Amino acid sequence: MQVLILEDEPAAARKLRRLLEADGRITGIAGELDSIEAALQWISSHPRPDIIFSDIELADGLSFEVFRQWPDCPPIVFVSAYDQYALQAFQSPGVDYLLKPVKAEELKRALDKFMALTGKSKAVDLDVLRQAFEQLNSAVAPKRFLVRFGEKLVALQAADAAYYMVDGRVVFYMAKDGKRYPLDLSLEEVENLLDPAVFFRINRQFIVQVSAIRNMHVVSKSRVKLDLHPPHPGDTIVSKEKSPLFRVWIQGK
Repeated sequence: MQVLILEDEPAAARKLRRLLEADGRITGIAGELDSIEAALQWISSHPRPDIIFSDIELADGLSFEVFRQWPDCPPIVFVSAYDQYALQAFQSPGVDYLLKPVKAEELKRALDKFMALTGKSKAVDLDVLRQAFEQLNSAVAPKRFLVRFGEKLVALQAADAAYYMVDGRVVFYMAKDGKRYPLDLSLEEVENLLDPAVFFRINRQFIVQVSAIRNMHVVSKSRVKLDLHPPHPGDTIVSKEKSPLFRVWIQGK
């Protein structure tokens, strides 16, 4: 069984590859791509794989665009950070969904389903799937994160964070009292779960809530430095690329 992986988060792609290679039914990873553009180029010059494992949001857009342009598209297992009960509302024959972080038993279940449905699967209605995803993106974002803090489990209100930050390879929830909690999500996944009117991703490492910004300092014609509360020991600077959108966002437009 040849597998194509579409995933723009390197850590998630590596984990998915390891889990797939550990399954005795997989004969090889046909490709590992992170964008619509790369996938469309790959399709034109490679044999059709048996199955695709695909994140929904790639580096340059939604993966649905790849499958829309792919004649005789193979069965797809989507990878998502969304709640499994909401996903059940638009599951289609021949398609399964893995929730991040992907677990070995869930991947095995998806492959079992694929094997059982080989030759029986119906075509996926990508328009219906896209609409459902967009509804989920705005409607089913979790209101709380359940995280382990020492020997305790703590429920954190997603909207109550002062900011979210990457330290090393871990994303942390920074509470308004200065405590920080590790999350089992990427910063991209966290960003998709937050209200864009309240939170803004200022660079690759930070998503800030508007109420956490105490002062703003112009450090160049196109960059702004933020003083946050709780304070962060390093510089918190809006990237050059984000600065124009940040200026619009901070005015509430």
